[in-house]
Amino acid sequence: MKRLIPLSLLLFLLPCSPLRAQESDTAEVELELYVGDLLEIGTCKGTSFRHIEMHHKTRTTLDERQPGYDTSSGEGFYRWYFTEGDFDSQKLPCGYAGKRFPIVSMETFLDKETKQPREVIFIKLAPATYAWVEFYPAIEGEEIKIVR
Repeated sequence: MKRLIPLSLLLFLLPCSPLRAQESDTAEVELELYVGDLLEIGTCKGTSFRHIEMHHKTRTTLDERQPGYDTSSGEGFYRWYFTEGDFDSQKLPCGYAGKRFPIVSMETFLDKETKQPREVIFIKLAPATYAWVEFYPAIEGEEIKIVR
């Protein structure tokens, strides 16, 4: 599944991207992200990342070898993973900095309070363990990098 994500950023935030500055400090760029692309966990400014959460299923009847969602598009991942079982959830620890993980799904949610859209990317960290990445805050805070 292809997702176009328009970004307004300082270009130095995307060192892995083949983008070039235009005459200004900021530019709007469009990225095409796909399920299977890699995200690199970036800089950690504390004991954990602010915009990346790690969720590990501790009790479930789900079988990851036969996922109940479309693995080529990522569609249905949230419903499949988050609606059943028990979780150990926490902010992603700094020990993950510099490591790369595959995108398994991308979804847009409406914030319950502001009603504004939130772009979320899900990456697989380990068996039964996935990260919830708040895309815009994470990329602006240099917590993730797009790997091409």
